[in-house]
Amino acid sequence: MSVIVAAGLPETISFISVPPPPAVQPTQHAFDPVLTIPANLTNTKLSISASGSILLPGGSSGSGFFDVALFGKELQNPGIIGVGTAFGMDTSKVIPWNFVANVFCDPTANAIRDVQVPGNPFTGSSPQSGGVMGSDGGPASADYRAGSKPYSGINQYGNYGGIPPLDFTQPINLYVMVSVYNAVNNLSRPGDGTNSLPPISVTLTQFQLEY
Repeated sequence: MSVIVAAGLPETISFISVPPPPAVQPTQHAFDPVLTIPANLTNTKLSISASGSILLPGGSSGSGFFDVALFGKELQNPGIIGVGTAFGMDTSKVIPWNFVANVFCDPTANAIRDVQVPGNPFTGSSPQSGGVMGSDGGPASADYRAGSKPYSGINQYGNYGGIPPLDFTQPINLYVMVSVYNAVNNLSRPGDGTNSLPPISVTLTQFQLEY
């Protein structure tokens, strides 16, 4: 087994003053560490994993929703896989998160696809993609964006949904991006959604590829 680890770990990014509604778009930041799929690594099972934590300072009436997801260089939806949860700012807390995408580079579809997608080239059983984020005031969720349990009908990354076809003769760079929404009807708490959120820190501690 070969393992590729993104350089520059761990890294922490901070969200300063995430604005309240009526802004409906999230505040987003991508981590600097880049994970690269080597060129010509097609029809091979790849396990791409990432983990980290979110630090909430507490002492505020604010709330909202986090999403941490794996993207290609376009940094736009649809992503490959992501996890999310609602949160409240009333007390200081650390929320851990992690996900793993078990995928392959499909040269026929020019896309990254889940190893369990129908018509995959593998024999025998294949591991399932998924993720976990500790929840606060709402259920944790895992979005299977790359394959056998599609998110909003998406079953591939690349050559779909505005993402161009992928050229696997060239290395493919992957990124982890965090999105923070301010009080988008996730929690009902007095005063929520009326002020900008206090600084929130998000750490990426692990980001690697195994094949």
